[in-house]
Amino acid sequence: MKALLALALMVALLAIGKSVHADNLHDAARAGDVASNQRMLKAGANVNVEDGLGYTALYRAAFKGHVAAIEVLLKAGANVNAKAPKARGTALHVAADKGHVAAVEVLLKAGANVNAKNKGGVTALFLATFRRNSREGSIKSYREIIRLLREAGAR
Repeated sequence: MKALLALALMVALLAIGKSVHADNLHDAARAGDVASNQRMLKAGANVNVEDGLGYTALYRAAFKGHVAAIEVLLKAGANVNAKAPKARGTALHVAADKGHVAAVEVLLKAGANVNAKNKGGVTALFLATFRRNSREGSIKSYREIIRLLREAGAR
């Protein structure tokens, strides 16, 4: 009986440790802290785990345009086409929507599905075009993103 309780305690502690790694991995990705991401991934953090809101670390890094963090996460096996909840789509969707040209480039080179649709049926190309036409952000950045997406086969 004691052995069973000890095993249950060990499993619970390991689960807590993994969730702490996951939370920290997302925080480091959001902050662009490459060294912390590398350390946590080396320690066994799951690169594709979702945070409490359902977002992956890759999505969080793409949201902020942290290219170096995106590259580290992709090298560690992050799913470039993982979809975030609440109709937000993939990392490519959010990078295009936020005007992060370099992030869009890296995600496309990693094989992001250029025609993936979010829950609302919207593509990254639509988001970039909408932002350009609404005059939000740098028009030049959105023009470049639109060009990259079209060259990659966006429809």
